[in-house]
Amino acid sequence: MSIIDSRVLPEHEPENLRYVWLGVLGIQDPMRPEVPRAVKDSNTARLIIRMVTGDNINTAIAISKKANIIKDGTDDMAMTGPDFRKMYKEDKEKLALMLPRLRVL
Repeated sequence: MSIIDSRVLPEHEPENLRYVWLGVLGIQDPMRPEVPRAVKDSNTARLIIRMVTGDNINTAIAISKKANIIKDGTDDMAMTGPDFRKMYKEDKEKLALMLPRLRVL
């Protein structure tokens, strides 16, 4: 017996079932509350804060916005590590022009 429609659960488990779905767990490492203000204070002192992370690019952008590292309405940029390395190898001039706007890697 196989499950054809994943929205309908079978009345009996298949005999050859090898795995059992136990559930999903999500965790979040919350940002320390003082981070957004510290970034703003650093920007006031004309320091540029950049964030390097192993997170997914969309997650990294969302976190950087909460931390005031990337601001909406600016030309601030985020880039993945593989894209950065590729650009470094293939187009250093373009990378050099982009670096002042790069905030998240």
